[in-house]
Amino acid sequence: MLRVLHLYSDRKWTGPAEPVVNLCSELRRQFSITLIHETHQRKPVSIARMAAERRVPVAAPLYLRKHHKLIHVVIDVQRLVSYIKKQGIQLVHVHRLGDHIVAGLAVRRTATPILRTLYSENPNLNLRQKLMLTRFTDGLIVPTASARSNLLRQLQPFRARIWVVPPGIDTARFDPERVSRESARRNLGIGLGEYVLGIASRIRSERKVGVAVEAFGIAQKKLTHLRLVVVGRGKSSNIEKCILEPVKRFRMENQVLHLDYLEGESYVEALAAIDAGIYLAPGSDQSCRTVLEFMAMGKPLIVGKQGILSGLVEDGENGLEAECNAEKTAEAIVHLANNSSLSERMGERSLARVRERYSLNLQAAAISQIYKLFLSVDLFIESVLPLDQICLIY
Repeated sequence: MLRVLHLYSDRKWTGPAEPVVNLCSELRRQFSITLIHETHQRKPVSIARMAAERRVPVAAPLYLRKHHKLIHVVIDVQRLVSYIKKQGIQLVHVHRLGDHIVAGLAVRRTATPILRTLYSENPNLNLRQKLMLTRFTDGLIVPTASARSNLLRQLQPFRARIWVVPPGIDTARFDPERVSRESARRNLGIGLGEYVLGIASRIRSERKVGVAVEAFGIAQKKLTHLRLVVVGRGKSSNIEKCILEPVKRFRMENQVLHLDYLEGESYVEALAAIDAGIYLAPGSDQSCRTVLEFMAMGKPLIVGKQGILSGLVEDGENGLEAECNAEKTAEAIVHLANNSSLSERMGERSLARVRERYSLNLQAAAISQIYKLFLSVDLFIESVLPLDQICLIY
């Protein structure tokens, strides 16, 4: 059984942490998988609890700081070299710049191949990132073909192999047939005839949460059966600016429900209660996992025209694209809320699209093939792996 080590230089359950842990959990069916994440004696390490819940084996010999210092990097490199040799690690899979630096320096002394996953559709690489990708990477996984093109424009010449693997979502957890929509709406005090918009995001201006809430305020002046559910935490100043201020300005205290941060079944039930999602700007997880969660629950989405969003949501097919301003987003809200049959059809297409292209088991199947091919002597990839939506080889 192949022994694969995943490194993740962060301690928080944010950004791509959940996709990484979910992938490790799924890959354990075929490989010996170990995860090493950031450790800290004085700060909470939320990723550790989530990894334990998913039964992902975790080792803790490294600092692996997100904001790394030279002394930590030097110590981590020495410890990682020893760990790789002792455990017989055959492949190191890295996910962020901090862990890539540590692993890249360590594998120079162990001759272990290193694989990097990038989650951004259009990364703006600095000199250090370009150095790591061109000199300390044996293979690269990106989420879309356009991400590959964007990278190659910045990394010429680039000799490592690149695989395009779409992100994956746990369709067993996010399954609309598993959760009662009526019960979820009743628990939130939502009426039968109300059309509910949903936002699930860190409350920050950069995420365009304030724009979405203001757009809802404009739309609710035209339609009286609208409700808005906001799931997410943030600084009090951001909550005031993005939620409380527009709610007060549009006098919609009875129509907007802020649920703070939810996890587990509470989060899934909140998505079940919603009719359509609003997601205008990607956050630290550039693969836009939240969009896939809405889609997996059979919801159409209103999305901004940026990043990977246009690839996940096709305008007029499983949702609507809108300019990132309140007026255009309000028009999209009114269009969906006024056409319940259209909204339902788009939701059905979202669900079908996730199950066909973006499920976690499809992602894991593609990456498992990459692992096997990556470590094999015979690397005539095109003759072994079919070129389909699951995994594209370049």
